[in-house]
Amino acid sequence: MAHLLSALHSRFASLEEQSRLSSVTEMLAFARRPGESINALLARYETVRQRATVEGQFVMSVEVCSSQILRACGI
Repeated sequence: MAHLLSALHSRFASLEEQSRLSSVTEMLAFARRPGESINALLARYETVRQRATVEGQFVMSVEVCSSQILRACGI
């Protein structure tokens, strides 16, 4: 079973570069969804930011993150 899972993972898993690029792109393109509450926006932002940090090794300063959240809120 372990061999089967390993073979499937190596064949169908995203390449590391693709995973890194998609996490950083998602972070940079972050926007508020129509009708999304502020609590949902902040929770989703934290998830996207954490993914970009872990998978994409992409870290932004607190000031830039704050600016991005304010822009997403339309302020």
